[in-house]
Amino acid sequence: MINNSDRQNFETIENQTSSILTDNIMLAGYTSIIYELSTLVEDTERLNQQLELLRQYYNYQQQLVRNRILKIIENYRNSTKNLSIDNLN
Repeated sequence: MINNSDRQNFETIENQTSSILTDNIMLAGYTSIIYELSTLVEDTERLNQQLELLRQYYNYQQQLVRNRILKIIENYRNSTKNLSIDNLN
């Protein structure tokens, strides 16, 4: 037979164990959330780096197109000048 003192000790231990178990479960949950957030931050940083590379590539391609258009215009102007000079001779 369990006396009152033993029963109180058992209930105290039982309550503490339940509390510790709850704390451990919450800690595991928080750890999981922190890990997921950390992974999300790393993924976001990686995506930002890729986005910056794409921006640089786009700007480079845009500059190439601009230069090509200017070259075509310049060639056209030169060819019309040559035609005008040829017509004068």
